[in-house]
Amino acid sequence: MIHSRPHSIEETMQQKWSITALAVLAALLFTVNSVAALGAATFVTSESENNFTFSINIPENPEYPNDFGFYLSAPHESSWVGVGFGKEMKDAFMLIAYTSKNDKGLTLSPRVGVGHVEPSYYKNGTMDIKLSNDTGIKDGRYVVHGFCHNCKDFPSGSIDFDSTEQPMIYAVGPDQLYLSNNAKDAGLRRHDYWGTFTMNLRAAKGDPSQFPPKDLSRNNATRTGHEHNDHEYSSSLHAIAMAGTFVVIFPVGVFYQKSKHYNSAHQLIGMVVVLLVLLQASLGSIHHRIFKIKQQPTIMGIIHRFLGPVLIAVGVINGVLGFNLAIASHHNIGYAVVVLIVLIILFGAGYIQMRRRRRQEAFNTPAAQNFRSGESHENDIPLQPSSNWPPPPAYGRPAGA
Repeated sequence: MIHSRPHSIEETMQQKWSITALAVLAALLFTVNSVAALGAATFVTSESENNFTFSINIPENPEYPNDFGFYLSAPHESSWVGVGFGKEMKDAFMLIAYTSKNDKGLTLSPRVGVGHVEPSYYKNGTMDIKLSNDTGIKDGRYVVHGFCHNCKDFPSGSIDFDSTEQPMIYAVGPDQLYLSNNAKDAGLRRHDYWGTFTMNLRAAKGDPSQFPPKDLSRNNATRTGHEHNDHEYSSSLHAIAMAGTFVVIFPVGVFYQKSKHYNSAHQLIGMVVVLLVLLQASLGSIHHRIFKIKQQPTIMGIIHRFLGPVLIAVGVINGVLGFNLAIASHHNIGYAVVVLIVLIILFGAGYIQMRRRRRQEAFNTPAAQNFRSGESHENDIPLQPSSNWPPPPAYGRPAGA
């Protein structure tokens, strides 16, 4: 019988250390391969429960050269949340989410920025966004998980999937105003706060079936600058200026005059205008309250919109009657010059605003996309939706459903 030599304690320990080292090395290789296969870049504003989170995955698949998967999460108390590809609003491509009409789902609206104004809904024949079934309002947060097909190029530029520092922006709408709408071009109130960051899109390439990652901590993303608080001042200034003028200055002008009698056309028209101005202010206030809840036009808003210019026109004419009543008709020439200057300024501002609105609408046309991408053939970008592309991986619900 041949007896094997018993192992020494030292040899036994070496074998155990060898096995342990191999196991650790195998685990590390598996982890590295898993991370490399996943591929994701994730930005998180903070570690608090009210953070803003955005994650992106770019499939390493030749069938999806212009596509990316995305995951967006933010507090539902905000009327809308959005993220954009670009250094600033101007020329950025944005994904903006808000609650849908049934208050249970949400609407995802792709938009482009043409300046520091409300971004325009962007629609072209080739872009298609599919949302996963886990998209919705979850535990008091927006959760948007989807796949953006043919979203790399947009009218004002394109996303560089090989960039290690892709400029990004994010913004959150006001929480005082509730938005519930199925329309992808729904009106948005000015953001409450916004910020900028960069993402390493080259590191975001990988297997889309493992996206989003279970660990949604910041990875391959860097904040740039501080978060900026914001407020929409235009509506407040409008209310203060109009209410102050019509509710305070006009009544004082009516009662502070030297005539002992109220029997002239100027006085009677002035009294009627003041009463209608008080009605105008009430209509505007009621419309604003209802619009915040329903996000729909009201009859009070329509009357308010058309009654305002009529009252201003009547008030301007009544000014001429006032100078005549005061036996100072010679001042009507200077008064007319002032009115003319104001009209020129108003019409000029209105014309510029109309041009900007038409420019925003033009950005949404396929022709604009062809022109900006430098294409010269009509058929390079189809004018009608196409069904020739392969289906995106594992996503089947259309955006906004």
